[in-house]
Amino acid sequence: MEDVEKVFNTIYINNSPIKLRLRQEEAVTTILKLLQNGNKSVLLNMPCRSGKTIICAEIIKRYFGENYKGKTIVYQCFIPEIYDGVIEDFRKIFFF
Repeated sequence: MEDVEKVFNTIYINNSPIKLRLRQEEAVTTILKLLQNGNKSVLLNMPCRSGKTIICAEIIKRYFGENYKGKTIVYQCFIPEIYDGVIEDFRKIFFF
């Protein structure tokens, strides 16, 4: 059923759990496979409010583990109004 959301993994924003939806988990798994197979960059294109920032944060955490600090990671969006929200979300998730 489309309205039933399965969850697989949890990340935390301000110590509150955020569970990934099925499509978010599928995106994370697919992108991690691409990176592990030698792809140097990946483009994620999803609708507004579908959780791209959360997906990106989960990929960073799984791919780099606790070694994400000091790594260069590019998150690009083309709508200036979104930048502040992305930075705010990343600060909550990664505590910087």
